[in-house]
Amino acid sequence: MHKEPRSFWSNWLLAAVVGVELFSIAMLLPGWPAQRFFAWLLLDGQAITDPVAASYIAILYAVVGAVMLGWMAALVGVILVPFRRGEAWAWLTISGSLAIWYLIDSVLSVVLGYPLNAVSNSGFLFLFIVPLAATFRTFFPAEERRQVRA
Repeated sequence: MHKEPRSFWSNWLLAAVVGVELFSIAMLLPGWPAQRFFAWLLLDGQAITDPVAASYIAILYAVVGAVMLGWMAALVGVILVPFRRGEAWAWLTISGSLAIWYLIDSVLSVVLGYPLNAVSNSGFLFLFIVPLAATFRTFFPAEERRQVRA
């Protein structure tokens, strides 16, 4: 068991999760700002006029919003109990899930010609990186890192 991280950092993570949850809910609602944001970001603000394409994009927003809500709900549980206790697996779970999302989403965004999505991903990632970086040494003290190398 490790020293517990300061509650400031777990509260920061919870605030970031709530922000992503609110954004996710906004993605589920047709015509809401999150959908307009992505239309601006990915489509240069062009409206989708074809009803089949619009319907398909609406379901994509719904799926992405629902997946993000589920992911953030899981992170709430990890943050509230094991992260606050200082359990290293909680830090690894949060940072690992963020790394997987960020790398895949951002690389594919650039490869497929939507680099502004990768930029927006960086903004979301920043919300989580600050408290994770600040708590790294709490979860992984220097003496333990030296033992792993030996």
